[in-house]
Amino acid sequence: MHQLLDEQFLTEAETAALLGVEVVTLRSNASRRKGPPRTKCGNKILYRQAPLLAWLKSREIDVEAPRRQLAPAG
Repeated sequence: MHQLLDEQFLTEAETAALLGVEVVTLRSNASRRKGPPRTKCGNKILYRQAPLLAWLKSREIDVEAPRRQLAPAG
């Protein structure tokens, strides 16, 4: 992890490991405008930790929501 101006940055390899995917998957998703936001600095791709975590949180799924909607009121 790199720190620059009070920001925490992750490399592609660190981000891929955190997400449990291959670096090639991150690159493929980025080429299709999918995946977490990234920063390109020369030839280096970096991911800011805060937006990466926000991106992950935005994909949370409440697995109990369908059950609550089907449950009888009362």
